[in-house]
Amino acid sequence: MVRTVVAMKSPKLTDTVSLAIESAGIKIRYRCRSGAEVLRAVKKMGGGLIVCSYLLPDMTANELHEYTGENVPMLVVAKPQYLDYCKYSEIHKLAMPLKKSDLVRAAKALLAEEQEISKRMIPQRSEEDKKIITESKRLLMEKYGMTEPEAHSILQKYSMSNSLSMVEASRQFLEKEK
Repeated sequence: MVRTVVAMKSPKLTDTVSLAIESAGIKIRYRCRSGAEVLRAVKKMGGGLIVCSYLLPDMTANELHEYTGENVPMLVVAKPQYLDYCKYSEIHKLAMPLKKSDLVRAAKALLAEEQEISKRMIPQRSEEDKKIITESKRLLMEKYGMTEPEAHSILQKYSMSNSLSMVEASRQFLEKEK
């Protein structure tokens, strides 16, 4: 999933940084012009990687980090004197002028970090929840002659269209079948 945001004070710099990152095969989901836009994008995506300048029109990288927290990796690209103002050790920094290869290497490393964070944050299903889902799939397969992937797809579509978790959708199906 693409969860990369680029936000620079200058639109020209935003384009330059974005193109450099994209040329390495890393897709950019949002190009933002303010910290508020970045916060909305990160909230909508449920996380992501932020590549930004130290100063945005409405906040600094420090303030942006305070709002997003440690679970959202941030790479600040700025002149050395601005990098000295970054007060959080979790903020990764690259001094301008920079080499495209350094930018790409840092972005790839932080994307890998972001993916690890995402994996840890995904809640795991309990054994009981797994049994409920398995049972509802088994019932669909027996009753309607479906394969396991077809039964899974039916439950998944039902859960999404009714804003339910897969477990809740499975419970509802089992209750209706009793």
